[in-house]
Amino acid sequence: GYGQLTDDGKIYRYMPIENYIAFYFIEQHTVNVARIMNSKQNWAKLFNK
Repeated sequence: GYGQLTDDGKIYRYMPIENYIAFYFIEQHTVNVARIMNSKQNWAKLFNK
């Protein structure tokens, strides 16, 4: 499961890992982990602030 969220001009992707969701973005040849959250949290609301 990959997807995209946009915030602050970056294209974010997310990937489920067991009970967590990892949010990351790619710049040049580097993967930057922005946040790791429990999948039970309302992550869409938190990310759209």
